[in-house]
Amino acid sequence: MLFNPIMASSEVIQRVYRNSITPAQVLLVFGGQFGFYLRYQYGKKFSMKWAIVTTCGFISLWFSREDTIWVVPFLIVSASVIFLKAIIHGFFHNVKCKKRVQYIIILLLPFLALPVCRLPITLINGVVYNSWTDNELTHGAFPKVMKALYAIDMEEPTPYTSISREKIEKVYEISPTLASIQDSLDAVMDLYAAQSGRIEENKKYGNVENGWFFWALRDAVQLEGYYKDGRTADRFYQAIYNEIEIAFKNGKLRQQATMPSALMPPWQSGMLSSLLSTIVQADAYVSSENELFLLDRIAVDDGSDGIARFEWITGRHAVRAVSSIDSYIYSDSSAYIDSNFSYSFFNSLAGIFRIISMPLALIGKICSLILLLLFFIKKQNVSILLMLSGIAGGLLCLYAGVAYNELRSCSSIAYMYLCGAYPLAQVFSILAIIAVVQTLIAFKTINLIKME
Repeated sequence: MLFNPIMASSEVIQRVYRNSITPAQVLLVFGGQFGFYLRYQYGKKFSMKWAIVTTCGFISLWFSREDTIWVVPFLIVSASVIFLKAIIHGFFHNVKCKKRVQYIIILLLPFLALPVCRLPITLINGVVYNSWTDNELTHGAFPKVMKALYAIDMEEPTPYTSISREKIEKVYEISPTLASIQDSLDAVMDLYAAQSGRIEENKKYGNVENGWFFWALRDAVQLEGYYKDGRTADRFYQAIYNEIEIAFKNGKLRQQATMPSALMPPWQSGMLSSLLSTIVQADAYVSSENELFLLDRIAVDDGSDGIARFEWITGRHAVRAVSSIDSYIYSDSSAYIDSNFSYSFFNSLAGIFRIISMPLALIGKICSLILLLLFFIKKQNVSILLMLSGIAGGLLCLYAGVAYNELRSCSSIAYMYLCGAYPLAQVFSILAIIAVVQTLIAFKTINLIKME
């Protein structure tokens, strides 16, 4: 896993960003839960150490990303399997009630730790920013406003565009609060429409595609000074939400169903087949290790000033490996060049991975089907099949979320969004191959014994 190109790729490790730790967090969650399961399977006890590993991975992943929901089904199913096997094997029969409670707490530790860890984060945000929430994108009034805007039933002018300029004009009419920032919001929407997006027509009409609108809204609110603290921003969004809800009740706006997440545009009828094919596309993208390479690059937003700030924060000097083009652009004295720094090793490694990854993924899938067939014939390999099913289920949830975002929001089939899938996909293939090899060796050994 350490030498997987995802661990050194440009959009993961080179950015001071959450992606640089996502692969490790994912491995902690799945590896910790598998360790817990196997320790119980062979040691007949619930391991607190492995429960802590799972919990650390899950909690850190949950609070560093908004899309961590994809690991929750895996944790629920795996915990249920362990609990049911414990009951079937009579694990709880010969222990006292207090001990049973302790075992259940250990088993449910990741879920029990979530609200416990959320509390101090909320308190810190409240004290420092006057924002009494752990994440503005998932709690508070802002996601309520986003869901309310998505709930307004109006025809989408172009693909990926659920909150068009026409819809915003309608909201201005019923929401004095939003209308109060009309100049800023219109200007920001024009800027976003001109700079980003997949539909050229949107640039002409000033429409912002779904993946970027919530950024445009927050930028406009910030320009108007409402982000001076979290409470002020939350009250502003709450007022907009209340006004939209009143418009729904009065019949001034038509309402449609929305998705569970405030960042997901509404479902469109007839898109199931497209979603399934895009899930397959996401899996093929990960399996091929496509686009995994390193680039020499300098900070693109704030240039050398941003690098200087991180040098001051960390107390260490940055190593800047700048290409000839960047050297021409950033020719100021602060943008020094370390010509001895080379990415050739990892780029060569990435080339090797691209050769072997697709065959490895294909062989892994074939081996998993062989294991499934053997299970139905001889009831073998139950434990490994459960682990493989857990990995496959987690990957499917992640691919489905990315595929939906690709179809309804913005280009999302990229390793920046899928970085957590790479180690899991390789673990799946390697586990399946090892299990089949072990089965073949055991089968051959049994036949030799019979012959003797």
